[in-house]
This record gives sequence, structure tokens and C-alpha cells, in this order.
Amino acid sequence: LGEPLAALVLADRAKALDYVRRYAKSPNREVAYCAGWGLSSGRPVKIPADCTNFASQVLWYGGLPMNPAHDDTGWWYTDSCEWWGSSVSWRTVNGLAIYLTTISGRAVFARRARDLKIGDLIFYRLRRPETGYRCDIGSLFNHTTIVSGFDERGEPLVSYHSNEAEDVPWNAKSGSLKALGEACATGFVHLLD
Repeated sequence: LGEPLAALVLADRAKALDYVRRYAKSPNREVAYCAGWGLSSGRPVKIPADCTNFASQVLWYGGLPMNPAHDDTGWWYTDSCEWWGSSVSWRTVNGLAIYLTTISGRAVFARRARDLKIGDLIFYRLRRPETGYRCDIGSLFNHTTIVSGFDERGEPLVSYHSNEAEDVPWNAKSGSLKALGEACATGFVHLLD
């Protein structure tokens, strides 16, 4: 991943953005790409689940130090998306949100998307086909994006993995109920400077 900065916060937003520009559309081959298993036409298939892993890579490259505690309080990566190679907070949506805002205190929830900066995060509870695109009451969030720019109105643009995307409007409505702008819930997370 490169050498991180030794700091207690996201020290270098420009460096975080550089990582986004290099790996948003073409994942870093030196780091595991997270995926889960699902069914398609009755056959097992790998389903991309790399959004939080990618966001964690960006944060680490931007200077957020790993916390190697090998329990639910840590945020770390060694070599995989499995339990022995990364923490729950490194690779899962709600794990990262809780780690940043509660366990480590390195971030706070912001009131509006416009309050965010490059390298901050937007968490979503996206509508899913398996629930008939209804707003389920299951997990708090199920998708992680990283702020990678702003449009002419000052609204954030986000980048993410699992459907590799770069500089998409944070509230994009593509005509699909799976679109970011159709999310059932959003959480704006600002990393402390």
C-alpha cells in the first residue's frame, strides 16, 4: 500500500485523493479485493463487496494509522479480506462507521453532504433487489463511498468499489432503485483534521 504517515488523523487529503485517482476504476493488485458468495441462476457466484476495503485503503494511504488491536476495537489489514487478514472495521461498512465515529473518535457525523471534505465518507443503506427494493430495517448501512471531489454547486462527488466508480454525484439518480440517490439512509462522516 505504500508508507503511511504517522498521525492520529487523516493527515494528507491530497495523498488520499491520489490513491483514489490511481485505484478507483482499476483496483490495486497488491491488495486483496473483497467479495462474497451469492447465487445467480442457482449457481454460486462471487459478488463484489470491496467498497469498505477500498475506503480503508484510501484512509490508510492518506495517513490514518492502523490500530493493530486484534479484537473488535482495531482497524488493520495484513493480507486478505478474511478474518485473519483484516479487521471487521477495515472490511465491513458498519464496522468502519462505528470504528471511526465511536471506537477511535477520529471522525464525526456531519449534518449535510456539503460539510464534507476530500477523503471524508458517505455511508448508504442502498435498496437491494433481494428485498424488492424496499427500505429494509436490517443493517444500518450497506455501502461505503469516499468523497473525491465537488461539483459546481459544492455538492460532493464520490468514488467507490464493487461497481468501480470515480467522481459520481453523491445523490445520483440513474433511473434505478439501486442508485445512490434512492438510498433509504445516508451517513455523512467527517474525519478530524
